[in-house]
Amino acid sequence: MRTLRLVLATSLPILVACSSTPKDDAPSGSKLGKPSVSLGAEGETDASDLFIRLDLAQRYWSNLQITAKDNTEKHRASKIEEDIRFRATRHQADLIQALETGPPSQRQIAAFALGFSEIRQLPSDARDKKRSHRIDPVGPLTAALQDPVPQVVANAAYALGLKATSSVPTSQLIQLLASSPDTQVRNNASWALLRIVTSGARPEGLAPVVRRALSDSEHGVRSHSAQMIALLMDFDSIDDLAQVLRDEKNLPAAAASRCLTFMGHRSKEHLGRCARALATALPEVRPAVRTWVLADLVALADRNYGDDADDEWLRWANDIP
Repeated sequence: MRTLRLVLATSLPILVACSSTPKDDAPSGSKLGKPSVSLGAEGETDASDLFIRLDLAQRYWSNLQITAKDNTEKHRASKIEEDIRFRATRHQADLIQALETGPPSQRQIAAFALGFSEIRQLPSDARDKKRSHRIDPVGPLTAALQDPVPQVVANAAYALGLKATSSVPTSQLIQLLASSPDTQVRNNASWALLRIVTSGARPEGLAPVVRRALSDSEHGVRSHSAQMIALLMDFDSIDDLAQVLRDEKNLPAAAASRCLTFMGHRSKEHLGRCARALATALPEVRPAVRTWVLADLVALADRNYGDDADDEWLRWANDIP
């Protein structure tokens, strides 16, 4: 039987730019102007310059994650990311202070940037070479999940996703996924949790929350949740996952198809249920999703009954105990 990898269909987390920066500064469309940020420069002249540069870099980098089509733009995105990491690491102590005590605009930028900062000994202020840091930003970012401003919370969740390891605290992210009224916050919390689960963590109480999140109004949340169910091997959610095959959006439907196949490959006991979920959905899903389901059925069965053989696929699935 073929080896199937869980190729994660995912949506990009939402990076919330500083609301105090004029919208005209943000790149738009496929033609992106050169950002007002220098790469690998020496320290900023003052704190406001640091936040302006980080905000512009965030805007430009975020757009490139979606629009970059050639190696030149991908290289540019990489250089912008290097610049964000450089500044965030050098000024980590200042960013943490801003995250904890600054105005909302600075807290948004600081939360985003701290996801890129590295834990290593570097001058934290170019004007004072004696200062250095050995600070892990995970603690301040976790505390920022209780910020009263949703945009700060969304960026903090995104940053924790960048920091994803099995040791990152998850209880507040789970709570945000379960109950936040803000779609950006739920999307970023689900993305961060997916990254943490992918790193090997198995947070207590996550499975029932992501099962309910399969019906979230945000399609990115539905996609992330389907993938977490597969990684958690939550076989109690197979029927709920099967319903996502009929999702109005391609991304969660395709994720559900791949995840059912992933789970079926790894559990002989539940192979039949996963196969029947896929085969039963064939006549009901939209054409684009049907292509995914057929490909995954072929991978699961290690044989091909054909593109127009719905009855044969269902017969095969029903024959599995």
